[in-house]
Amino acid sequence: DKYCRVKVISVSDQACVTFLDQGTTTQVPLSSLVCLSDNLSLCTWPPLAHHCALANVFSAAQWSCEAARAVQLFGGDNVCQATVVGRMASSSLSTMLVTIDREEDGNTISLLDYLMYYDLAARQGGGTERWPSIGRTFLTLPPVKAGTEHSVS
Repeated sequence: DKYCRVKVISVSDQACVTFLDQGTTTQVPLSSLVCLSDNLSLCTWPPLAHHCALANVFSAAQWSCEAARAVQLFGGDNVCQATVVGRMASSSLSTMLVTIDREEDGNTISLLDYLMYYDLAARQGGGTERWPSIGRTFLTLPPVKAGTEHSVS
């Protein structure tokens, strides 16, 4: 059997729990809950998952399905770096504000810029700057060679 640390949010015929080390929330049968001894050292460890929000983004309370899919595509199999740049705190929740970047072809790409490029998010404060044009601009076309690919816009 595999056990996970959870925080019980509510109880009815099932328990609504948040997994402390993964950050997800789900419903589980009451029979699957086990009370751990306070003597276990893992009971004193802080949660490994933290509530985060993308910094400097203006968005609706709920992300669109397209924006959620774009976040998945941005991350994909890439290694991304999350940097904590601030914190918002309320009486019930502390949220870390993060920027998320990844490297591609020697360039750093920001998740916020990526979402803005596809018109799925806006920069907080009304900034509307977008990524520069992607690709190269030629006054004359480069010589075409067999086996090469070119993008023309």
